[in-house]
Amino acid sequence: MPNVFDKFTTYYKKSIRTAIEIAKHHRLIYVEPEHLLYGIALQKGSVGFELLGKSAISPTGLGRIVAHNAAKTAQRYSEGQEHKTPLLSEASQQIIIK
Repeated sequence: MPNVFDKFTTYYKKSIRTAIEIAKHHRLIYVEPEHLLYGIALQKGSVGFELLGKSAISPTGLGRIVAHNAAKTAQRYSEGQEHKTPLLSEASQQIIIK
């Protein structure tokens, strides 16, 4: 079975890894679509970065939204489990595959 990630650009792969690290930083169990969008927004030189740069959406604003939502979610790893890698939520999986 071919790896779905093989067809992605380097920027997209980096944005997914960044999204995972963002969720991990906040001790979240799941990587949500907002993490993917924030990961894309942080990839300077990517098409996604350029498109978001032309909109009213800023990486700083997305970062605030991610932090705010992370602070109020109950789906977090407890203290001492920060090392666990977050899973892709079903919504994130659907976005990545399409």
